[in-house]
Amino acid sequence: MFVNLWKKAPFLRLLIPFMAGMILGMYATISIRAFLILSVCGLTGWALPSFLRLKDHFALRHLQGACIHITIFLLGMGLWQQADIRHRADWVGHHLKDSSLLILSLEEQPHSRKVGATVSAIINEGVPQPVTGKILLYFRERPPLQYGDRLMIQGNIRRIKGMGYPGGFDYAKYCSYRNLFHQVSLKNWQVLPGKPRRNWLQDTRDHCLNTLRQYIPRQQEYGIAQALLIGYREELDKGIVQAYTNTGVVHIIAISGLHLGLIYVTLLQLLKWMPKAARALLVIAVLWAFSLLTGASASVLRSAVMFSIIATGQFMLGRYSNSRNTLAAAAFLLLCYQPYFMVDVGFQLSFLAVGGILFCYQPVYDRWMLRNKWLDKLWQMIAVSIAAQVFTWPVCLYYFHQFPNLFLLANLIAVPLSTMLLYGEIILVCLPNIWLGKLLAGGIMVMNTCIQWLDKVPGAVTHNIRISLPQTICLYGITMLLLLKRWYGALVTGVLFAGLHAYDGISTLQQKKIIIYNATIECVNGRQRKQYKTEILTQFEGKRILRLTGRLPDKLPATKMKIDYILLSHNPRVDISCLRDYFIYETIIFDSSNTPFLIRKWKSAAKKLPLRCFSVPDEGAFVVNL
Repeated sequence: MFVNLWKKAPFLRLLIPFMAGMILGMYATISIRAFLILSVCGLTGWALPSFLRLKDHFALRHLQGACIHITIFLLGMGLWQQADIRHRADWVGHHLKDSSLLILSLEEQPHSRKVGATVSAIINEGVPQPVTGKILLYFRERPPLQYGDRLMIQGNIRRIKGMGYPGGFDYAKYCSYRNLFHQVSLKNWQVLPGKPRRNWLQDTRDHCLNTLRQYIPRQQEYGIAQALLIGYREELDKGIVQAYTNTGVVHIIAISGLHLGLIYVTLLQLLKWMPKAARALLVIAVLWAFSLLTGASASVLRSAVMFSIIATGQFMLGRYSNSRNTLAAAAFLLLCYQPYFMVDVGFQLSFLAVGGILFCYQPVYDRWMLRNKWLDKLWQMIAVSIAAQVFTWPVCLYYFHQFPNLFLLANLIAVPLSTMLLYGEIILVCLPNIWLGKLLAGGIMVMNTCIQWLDKVPGAVTHNIRISLPQTICLYGITMLLLLKRWYGALVTGVLFAGLHAYDGISTLQQKKIIIYNATIECVNGRQRKQYKTEILTQFEGKRILRLTGRLPDKLPATKMKIDYILLSHNPRVDISCLRDYFIYETIIFDSSNTPFLIRKWKSAAKKLPLRCFSVPDEGAFVVNL
């Protein structure tokens, strides 16, 4: 299976140091000067042996290979650093003040209260200045605005917070990988003159959404229809999404390689009459137009790049590419375009699923040869589902903490149905017809009913699976070693996984900690957790936490109260310099229920006194290990 893979997939040899450089770039930065010097040295070491005698060139081949890998490593590190908009001098965050006015443009059609926008200028003290950056706008209700509208806003612009529960989903980090750091809740705004920017992609997207709403009226059905056709998920029913997730078919309602693959195969069949070069160009154009129409997610772009390479080689150059090298090339090119794709779960799952199919489908399918045509088709679908799971299941456990036990049965139902529905929706938006709309609505209802029924089957999903990153790496090690039939290596790695799992379990049972996040105090003792959201005084394992939400008493106490932590919550009118007159304490904590202005005021006062303080909105959850 893996024989000569290293030689047949040269892009894989480049991808490994490239991604290693990006991983280092997450935790370390490199100056432009150092980057240029090291890159020049690496390129020189790679190119110089080519000018020497053949004998010397051969002797230095390993040095030449090391130099090119170092250069690729530095490229990955540099691209990761360059991708962070905060390194730009004109980033809006460097110029933002409480009194700032922002000029921005809506980057999407408002279909809900939340809308993304691109900032083009900032006005401080009446002086406009061009800037760059993104911001999330929250309206009280869906605004009567259009894509491309230019607005001038002023409001309580806040950093997107990531002070959620430790180990939980970090929304702030998720947004940072999209270069999105600010948000604002708007009451008033001013629409600036000028015709909104429109393009054919936005017009086509709106036509698709409006057509589906008109001919598939029920929300549960048209929400799925919108997600299935163009990846629009704002109007999906949350219960339906959870059912699809629990049964392992959420990829059906997230535009993925499945959709582009269906379009690719269909176009090739319909355009057989065209010359090969023209057919390839038209197919590539349609694939990329569809990718942009659906929002250009990582999984869709992966498919578009792969199919573009295959079509170019097969129909324009007359050469068949190595599918595994094509996959690595697609990953390399997409990471060059957007380094943050590397931490995108969709990107990871998409490439791992395709990798599993490329490496494992044929061995799985060959295990059982069936003579009946229809049984063989069924076995092919099962083999594809199993192969796709081979490389994705550890990542799914790590991110989602659950495993869909009925994924095979769910895929056998959802994939054929969704394929027919996708073709039907394409026909519907091209040739609107009320009866076709009713037929599609019925088909989606059947698919939803089947998935929801499977979700309710006892044992359909295994919940609360917690594994660490080292354990995830061990699971991949076990998987690879089993595929290579290295039984002893797999056994040793399995023992290591069991040891790590046991260590984490013992650590969990022995843990005692206090966690303050959002406006909640949580006390943890082993696996037991208790939350306090309104209590004034909380005591746990000898530690005392006092929550202040109002004024201090006018009269000073005869004896100061001994407190370990003072939690300021819900904007109390407190002069923190006076707290020492009432309490003996270690640290003052500001939770996220306070306004940013008050927190900045308190932090400034604490710095002058000085006092130990901790801001949950700015620094994340406050954790005390006991």
